[in-house]
Amino acid sequence: MKETIKFTVEGMTCQHCVMSVMDALSNIKGVKEVDVDLTTKQAVLTVKKAVDKELIASVVAEAGYKVVWGE
Repeated sequence: MKETIKFTVEGMTCQHCVMSVMDALSNIKGVKEVDVDLTTKQAVLTVKKAVDKELIASVVAEAGYKVVWGE
């Protein structure tokens, strides 16, 4: 099973911010791929098992940013 999770990350202003978010998300168990775009502020995770949205938001918050879930 592969699933894609998309969300917005608020607070990123530079490529260092992107790398911080990517590193944090990559450490979540079950995350296979991470893509974060500074221009659109969008993050896309490819996961091989279900990952809790609260865990994602918590990890991003620990890195100093905020997750905004879409519709």
